[in-house]
Amino acid sequence: MKLSQKVFKVLLIFFVLWSLGGGVALAQGQDTGGATNFPIPNPLSCGSDPEHPGLEGCVRSVIRSLLILATPIVAVMVIIGGYQILTAGGDPEKFSKGKKTILYAAAGFAVILLANGVVLIIQDVLSGGACTGASCPPS
Repeated sequence: MKLSQKVFKVLLIFFVLWSLGGGVALAQGQDTGGATNFPIPNPLSCGSDPEHPGLEGCVRSVIRSLLILATPIVAVMVIIGGYQILTAGGDPEKFSKGKKTILYAAAGFAVILLANGVVLIIQDVLSGGACTGASCPPS
């Protein structure tokens, strides 16, 4: 196994665990007379947002969670692509591989960023163009 593959795997595992476990490390329990409770919040919290109830709230929560998870992964992939380009040593195939890594990371991140806009477009089409929710301008 190449050194770059080992570095990639270690960095990917680190960032995934860091992004998933950051809140857990900062959890504090409440003193209940000897026993300690650690409430675990629902990460999607579907239906708890009064402005966006139901399916729309769930989709927005999933998109927000994907954005939070994807941001460090994209950073790692760009670093790995840059490393592949720097270590290509004049080999056009390795240079192209690094370039594609950066391109695909940016394209995947763009899809996640545009997902919220797609939700708004679908909502507009299904509602018949009528403005609903908190994003409506005052009349």
